[in-house]
Amino acid sequence: MKMGLPTVKESCCGCALETGTKIIGYVHLILSCVLFLFVGTVAATILGEGTDVETSTVSPVPTELPKNETMVFGKVTSHQFGLVVSAFIALAPAVVGISSLLLLIGAKKKMPYLLLPWLVGMTVLILTYMGLLLIFLFILCTDGSLDKHFISVFTKIGVSCYCYLVVYSFYKELRDDEESQQSYVC
Repeated sequence: MKMGLPTVKESCCGCALETGTKIIGYVHLILSCVLFLFVGTVAATILGEGTDVETSTVSPVPTELPKNETMVFGKVTSHQFGLVVSAFIALAPAVVGISSLLLLIGAKKKMPYLLLPWLVGMTVLILTYMGLLLIFLFILCTDGSLDKHFISVFTKIGVSCYCYLVVYSFYKELRDDEESQQSYVC
């Protein structure tokens, strides 16, 4: 008896796994583009792009990082550190967008290995959400209060697991088709 992840035969609303995978890919691609623009806008606001911090006495944005303030990290200013952090934060939606694009290409051309980057990235995302859920539960046990984001994270885990299950089922279907075609050739 073989053990493994469960699979589904069809996507939601009776759609084929290929259709469900394409819908998931398009939704993730659109959301990553929107998130990338949002992160860029927020980063530009926080870092004070277009403002002269050295001549201004009052910061136009309360969260703006002063350019001359040196941090604990030696000669790195808080502005430079903010630029590095912003670059890493902007990288997340870019990676999701690229893996979603590969997911769409893999679904269209029926190439299972192109689905793997999305599956690996979604595994990391689900594990991150589960870590956040554990942190929220720890806060609940120690402080007695439940953070308002608990329900959001719990919902994201459920939706992400379902998306993962649909894409994994399609991946497994494509792999089984490849193996059956190779067995006919031999």
